Amino acid sequence: MSAGLSTPPTELMLQLLLAEYDKLKDEQLKRISIRDGLVGGTVAALTTAVTLLATRFGAGTLIAIPLACMLLGWVYLTNDRMISSIGRYVRGPLRDQLKPMLDSSETAFSWEDFHRSGELRHRWKAAQLVGDILLFAAPGTVALVAFFLTRPSQGLLVVAGIEVIGLIGLCVAFVYSHRTALKQSLIATRLSHTIFAIVAVWRETARQTRHATAVIDRLSLTAPLPNLPLKDQGGALRAPRENGEGERARSAWVVLIA
Repeated sequence: MSAGLSTPPTELMLQLLLAEYDKLKDEQLKRISIRDGLVGGTVAALTTAVTLLATRFGAGTLIAIPLACMLLGWVYLTNDRMISSIGRYVRGPLRDQLKPMLDSSETAFSWEDFHRSGELRHRWKAAQLVGDILLFAAPGTVALVAFFLTRPSQGLLVVAGIEVIGLIGLCVAFVYSHRTALKQSLIATRLSHTIFAIVAVWRETARQTRHATAVIDRLSLTAPLPNLPLKDQGGALRAPRENGEGERARSAWVVLIA
C-alpha cells in the first residue's frame, strides 16, 4: 500500500490545504512585486513622455500619455484586487476548512488579521486611493485637456473619446476597490459631509436668489413706484427731473425693498 493511501483522510486534507496556502501566498507575493513595479514603470513612462513633449510637442505624444496611464492603471488595479482576493480567501474559506482539523484554540493565519487591525489602516487605504488616482488618472487627464486645445483631427478625437471613457472607468474602479476603507475612514466621512454641506449651501443660495429675482420682477412690473424726492446740492428736497433721474430713483427704491 502506498504512503499516500496510508495517510489518514484528515491529515491528507490538512496537507492539501497547507499546500494551497503556500501556493496562494507565492502568487500573492508575485502580484505584489508586479503591482509595486508598475508604480516605478508608470513614473518612468511619464518622465519619458514629458521629455518628449519638451523636445517635440505634438498631439501624437499627448494622446499616447492617457493610453499608457490607462493600460498601466488597469494592470495595477487587476493585481491589487487579486492580492486582496487572496487575502479574503485565506481569512475566510481556507481558515474555516482548517479550523476543525486543528487541536489548538488559536486562530490559524493570525497575521492575516493582525496587519489589518491598525488604527490608521483605513486612512492609509484612503491615501492609497488618492495616490493611485494622481499617478494613473491625473496625468492622462491633463494630457487630454492639452490635446483638445491643439485642435486635433477627427480620427484622433475618436481615440481621445475612448481614452476619456477608459480613464473615468479606471477612477470608478479605483474608488469601488477601496469602498470598504472609504466607508470606515474618518477623513472620507468628513470630506463627504463637507461636500454635501457645500452643495446644500449652494442650492439654498440659488433658491433665495431666484426668489429675490422673482420678487423684484413682480414689483417692477405691477407695483406703482412713487416719484421719490431728491436733494439738490443745498440739501433742499426737489422733485426728480424727467431726464432719467426719476427712473434711477425708482430702481434704487426697488433694490432697497428687496
